Amino acid sequence: MQSLDLRIYVESPCRFILRSGREVFGRIFETKAKCTNEYYFASNGEFMKWKKSSPKKAAVGIKIQGDDIVYAERISL
Repeated sequence: MQSLDLRIYVESPCRFILRSGREVFGRIFETKAKCTNEYYFASNGEFMKWKKSSPKKAAVGIKIQGDDIVYAERISL
């Protein structure tokens, strides 16, 4: 999936199917590192804790590339 396509799923609870065939539920979010944007994946709980933390700690979750995601679908909680 291209980076531009990922933007519509940023910070929304989603179901993702990865290139490995694994199905995961959680959120992706952007961080601005130096001159580039990096995407991270975290469970909904991890993301909410990180979002509420003050000051913001280092990004939680795992770094993910757009090419690793084959399918994405928004879900409602």
